[in-house]
Amino acid sequence: MCEDQTDQLELMRATLRCIAEDMHRIDSAAMIANLFGGSTLFFRHVLLDLSNRDLLEHEGTVFKHARLAAFEWSVLAMLEATKPAVIDYDDATQQRSAASQRGEERVLAI
Repeated sequence: MCEDQTDQLELMRATLRCIAEDMHRIDSAAMIANLFGGSTLFFRHVLLDLSNRDLLEHEGTVFKHARLAAFEWSVLAMLEATKPAVIDYDDATQQRSAASQRGEERVLAI
């Protein structure tokens, strides 16, 4: 999933973008499947890590109600502005990753 620092930044960017667009409320199963390889534990770990860094606001351990903290909007803008250019691939997993990195609206529908 995250094999180097670029992958980790892209996962953070994609996660923050999905939270900003309320995808964790609308279709969390699709978000977990496409961004976290179907691992609910990895999903919760990433959200807990963001929360511990005061980048997310939520109540208790219920991440369904999480929203971006004020500072996090600027972090998301910075990550969006510096995302790498990605081309298409033949492999379906790489296509999803490329679509996510390009910021396509249909990331979760692929």
